[in-house]
Amino acid sequence: MQATDRTVYVGNVGKEVDEAALLALFGHCGTVTQIRIAGDPSYETRYAFIEFTTVEESSTALLLDGMNVFDRIIKVNMARGGSGPGVVRSLDPDRVQRTVHVGGLPFDEISEETLSDYFSHVGEVNAVRKSGRFAWVEFATLQASQQALTLDGESLGSGIMKVSQSKTPIHTAGWRAPKFRDVIPLSTGAQEQSPPHSGNLPPPPTASTSLNAHHPPYQAAHSDPYGTPPPYGAPPASYGQQPPPNMYHQPPRGPPPSYPPGGAPPYQGGYGGGPPPQHGPPAGGPPPFRGGPPPPGPPPYGNFQQPGQHGQQYGRF
Repeated sequence: MQATDRTVYVGNVGKEVDEAALLALFGHCGTVTQIRIAGDPSYETRYAFIEFTTVEESSTALLLDGMNVFDRIIKVNMARGGSGPGVVRSLDPDRVQRTVHVGGLPFDEISEETLSDYFSHVGEVNAVRKSGRFAWVEFATLQASQQALTLDGESLGSGIMKVSQSKTPIHTAGWRAPKFRDVIPLSTGAQEQSPPHSGNLPPPPTASTSLNAHHPPYQAAHSDPYGTPPPYGAPPASYGQQPPPNMYHQPPRGPPPSYPPGGAPPYQGGYGGGPPPQHGPPAGGPPPFRGGPPPPGPPPYGNFQQPGQHGQQYGRF
């Protein structure tokens, strides 16, 4: 028995997948003896070779063909010579004979689900792969694939189909029959689910559950020389039932007190005891005019005389 009989080829492996991830995935198929990842590390995808201890284990690993690993559909086939990809045999050697090639399809008008529904009229469809204007359809029986060849030249959507025998099987199916979708429910990208709630564990708190029920009061782990402090909010024992004294002075409410007490005394007058003096004109108004000539006015402008020099005039300025 050669090593190539126990080695599988894994294609379309993402660059984020390492040997540990492949071992976790293919370790469920048997005992893995060697894993080798090849390809340019700068590319988005690479390929790998995985060797098992028996041929049966390598045949079981072929069931992982089309598995979704880190959002990529991997291809699993038997290896040739241990150096590159190849399909020398398959778990189902009739897959190529049960697969037809379809050309002349509309680019975006027809989906893989539409193709599966269309070709299901001639027989049970296992998988469909569409790439641009071409597609590959794998049937469950050889008779169904031969019946599909009679649809050559039929119109589908806005295109004319060209149906012929396929030369290769479908490696990365975009659509699979429901019975092939959950053959091995294993994915390295899936997250582990939390275990169910055990009866020995306390139930999670709800809105109606008090938080104090899950948080007991503080208990000292060792002897405390100062004693246990009283609970928050309890008044000291010295006050008893009396309220604590007021620390700030508050004046009594009401009108402000007068000074001196009783109010100011009434006004008693000045030195003579009479009323205070009144400022302003005298009572009765100014004295009446008695007659007589008016007082002399100022001399005319420019004619000035010195006192005592009568008759001497000075010129105008």
